[in-house]
Amino acid sequence: MAQTMLGAALREITGLLEDLFAKLSGENGQEWLDAFKKFLRRENPWPVKEVVEEVKQALLALITTVATTAVDTFKAKDRFKVGEVKGVKIGWLGDNFKENFLSGKGKIETAVTEAILRVHKLIKASVDTPIIAELSGEEVAETTLAQMWQMLAKQGHGEDGPLLTNGYWNIFYVRDAKGTLWAVYAGWDSGSHCWSVEADSVTGPSTWSAEYRVVSR
Repeated sequence: MAQTMLGAALREITGLLEDLFAKLSGENGQEWLDAFKKFLRRENPWPVKEVVEEVKQALLALITTVATTAVDTFKAKDRFKVGEVKGVKIGWLGDNFKENFLSGKGKIETAVTEAILRVHKLIKASVDTPIIAELSGEEVAETTLAQMWQMLAKQGHGEDGPLLTNGYWNIFYVRDAKGTLWAVYAGWDSGSHCWSVEADSVTGPSTWSAEYRVVSR
């Protein structure tokens, strides 16, 4: 039995050596020789290459696009009020939004150009920084209050449309009069039948839940 096993082992080794010699004399002989030397040194002859770039899961899925028209002058204080203005019913305005967009003269936008806005669904929960990065940066992510208002006007009483009306937030990235970018968000309250509007810092810790909508250029 021992001699049989020894003979089988010698035949297998002989076959392996013949295979190695064939490879050493082949087109890639030097590569095989280097690998064999590493093997004799107990090194891995075929190291796995490290993956440098991290595979990233997308945060956003494009739902639709919306066309907005040009606006010569848009005064936030003339539109964003508690009550019904121009067919948009607002029931609540948050303190951050009032302080940064309505205090004093309020945010006044001029020469707002027509645009095609993109409406995305947030695939998984995230803070603002990765969302803005996936939108290709602040310049692309940024919209205006005038554009936000045009979208609200089409769903002023909670009608169906690109903005969610199920209590989830719709997020816009808008600059205040000082040039600071904010996440301005609106949600429809089906119980009170009105919109709520607030703003949060884009550098804050607030996490947006999956399924929320994000509007950008």
